[in-house]
Amino acid sequence: MAGDTVARSVNKFIYIRVGGQIRWIYPPLNKPKRWAQAANDMNNLTTHLDTLGLTDSDVDEELSSVDDIIQYVSSSNRLFRKTIKHILLKDIQAYFDNETIKPSDDLTKLFPRKSRRTEWIKFSYYLDFKVPSLKLTLISIILMTIIVLGVGLIILWLVFGQTELFIHSALSKMSLIPVILMTAIIPFGLIASVGETVLPAKTVDELLDQIISKNLSDLLTDDKLRYKEMILNELKED
Repeated sequence: MAGDTVARSVNKFIYIRVGGQIRWIYPPLNKPKRWAQAANDMNNLTTHLDTLGLTDSDVDEELSSVDDIIQYVSSSNRLFRKTIKHILLKDIQAYFDNETIKPSDDLTKLFPRKSRRTEWIKFSYYLDFKVPSLKLTLISIILMTIIVLGVGLIILWLVFGQTELFIHSALSKMSLIPVILMTAIIPFGLIASVGETVLPAKTVDELLDQIISKNLSDLLTDDKLRYKEMILNELKED
């Protein structure tokens, strides 16, 4: 009849017809879809946090996007350092092709003395961060000190003990001072290059701290721009 009210469903849309005319149209119920999306978002958040070495317990705010995650972790000094350490550890694991490397591992096992200098140079070029240099051995420091003191004593002896010889050499085309200095520079430089074999840290964790400290100013400048780009790249690879 003309005044009849009829409710029908077509393609999941509900419409109500009154007197032969459609008066109201309702979209399909989508609560299950929203619930599924919410669950998917939670899974994505957990995955993103895991990529950065974080857990749900590290977050006390609702984060709905990658931008939210980046802004959140960059605003926390604790998470800032924790995420950098995690990313650096993954880089070290990738360099050695060994995912079992832990922060507590001894560096001497990763960089044996025999090939340490060569391996350290390669490692420094591999990372996108400034890496602390190897340190001089104690014997190298002693030898270099002896060279410096020896050169100083020889020059003093020439100036005060052999004044005429010193003046004559200074006025001649062949001065003794440059010869003495060159004679000292060659072994000094050789010892300095060969003697750098001491690791700057004992464990992987100590090395991570030193790398962060060495790059801290770069990571903090421009509102932590480099840090944020680093986090974004990690999440893209996720």
